Amino acid sequence: MADKKEAINDKFELLKTLHEMWRHENDIANKKIAIFFTVQSILMISFAASTVITSILGFSISIIWFLSLGRTIVYRQHWDSHAIKLSSDLSEKSKAYYQIFPTIDEKKKMAWYGKVPSKIFLLGTPLFCALLWGVILVINLL
Repeated sequence: MADKKEAINDKFELLKTLHEMWRHENDIANKKIAIFFTVQSILMISFAASTVITSILGFSISIIWFLSLGRTIVYRQHWDSHAIKLSSDLSEKSKAYYQIFPTIDEKKKMAWYGKVPSKIFLLGTPLFCALLWGVILVINLL
């Protein structure tokens, strides 16, 4: 009995660690997207001075940010899958104690904008900006 209790405690500790890792990746993603918007704003201001150089910088920075945020999302999914695997072995009472992700019923009650996965805008925004800067660059080179 003591071994089983110790195994459950070990799983809880591991779930707590995974949750902390997931939370830190979430903070990193939020900081990255905020810095991305700041850099894009600065580039838009400098656009009046030099359109071609600014377009090249904007395109390059957007691609780099797209890849960086993509990596963050992959790590988030990694922590998610590990937490789900670990919690699948727990009893229903234990799962309720350490519920990381919203249940299906909770997701149904969310507003439509709460159901939009963050990876859509975290990856979509830099990709859209890269395409926009690319189009501006091509127009300026013509």
